[in-house]
Amino acid sequence: KRDMGENNLLNNPYIPYFSYDRGKFPSGAVEVIKYFKFESKWVPNDYSSYNTKIQIIDSSKSLSKNLEINFEIELFYNLDTIL
Repeated sequence: KRDMGENNLLNNPYIPYFSYDRGKFPSGAVEVIKYFKFESKWVPNDYSSYNTKIQIIDSSKSLSKNLEINFEIELFYNLDTIL
């Protein structure tokens, strides 16, 4: 879980610095971000690997949940056997 206020580098990157000690933290309207992330890698042999990534993000400012699923297959070939 992550709470992010209005005065941050993502929303206001060009506003000059002022004393953050005077106000409450986080400032202004707070965006609450809940997330879950799972990553795995399986290497069954010397010439292949399989990667999986699942990420779910739920933001208080977003109307829906964000779901990301990635599958990756890596295949390696030794060039010494050809040359």
